[in-house]
Amino acid sequence: MSTAASRGELPIARKTLTPDETLAEARYLLKQGFRSILLLTGEHERLTGVQFLEDRIRLLASEVPSLAVEVQVWSEEEYRRLAAAGCDAVVIYQETYHPETYSKVHIAGRKRHFEWRLLGPERAARAGMRRVGIGALLGLHEDWRYEALATAAHARFLMKRYWRTQVTVSVPRIRPSASGYQPKDQISDDELVQLVCALRLLLPDAGLVISAREAPALRDGLFRVGITHTSAGSHAGPVATTSPRRRRSSSRLLTCDRRVRWPRACVNSAASQYGETGGRCFQPPSSCSPGPRVLTRSLPPNHNPRSALGR
Repeated sequence: MSTAASRGELPIARKTLTPDETLAEARYLLKQGFRSILLLTGEHERLTGVQFLEDRIRLLASEVPSLAVEVQVWSEEEYRRLAAAGCDAVVIYQETYHPETYSKVHIAGRKRHFEWRLLGPERAARAGMRRVGIGALLGLHEDWRYEALATAAHARFLMKRYWRTQVTVSVPRIRPSASGYQPKDQISDDELVQLVCALRLLLPDAGLVISAREAPALRDGLFRVGITHTSAGSHAGPVATTSPRRRRSSSRLLTCDRRVRWPRACVNSAASQYGETGGRCFQPPSSCSPGPRVLTRSLPPNHNPRSALGR
């Protein structure tokens, strides 16, 4: 994002991992039980371009069962290179589907092109990615219901047109940034739960993703109403997982839920409902007691998704 939240001049630690550091981080996560790893970079085309990503993906692909990237948006041919190297998922957050708001907060670089970013998931799907993830940064535009409807429409289009590719939808809420930015229109906990329920009813086959920035109790509850994917043990800084000092520092920056291991009830609920998150992405320790399983019901024929969003 080119907003004050992430401009290059902010005094935030930045580091490009070496191949050895990348492999050490991945092996640490694998020992913790993770089986799906999301790789993130900045948008410097020379330092973290396609060749850089291709090399890192090839390095990890033989050890990590599932690799995804959340990086700058590429062309279809460039996505094909990443897929051939071993990447099976791409996450592209539009951040806002409102063109005027988008132009105000994305002021530099390739990211300022609204349509280029909007069509990114389609290019990734055509390139053979097994999964694409989308989402809006709730609170960036003043009307969160506008973003919800736009995100849902985008997801339904992708699921219909690119039916071989799984689609996931994330519902991150904008937070105060390191620059001092304070969001004006925050979505409440009740509204977030309402949104997750509406998306689950409208998109019964989509994966729904919740951020580690949410509180543990809220995340646990959302697993029972529709969330299927989440991060765990997240840290904001580079080399945070294998460095205790950086782990302590970075964990205070962004994440509210810093648990690495999850109650089996949460994983079971998601896995039994939607068949995706359970054993493939994270294997909880055997010491966790089994929890209740929640089953889905068929969508009623006369269901109106707009009424579920309160409009």
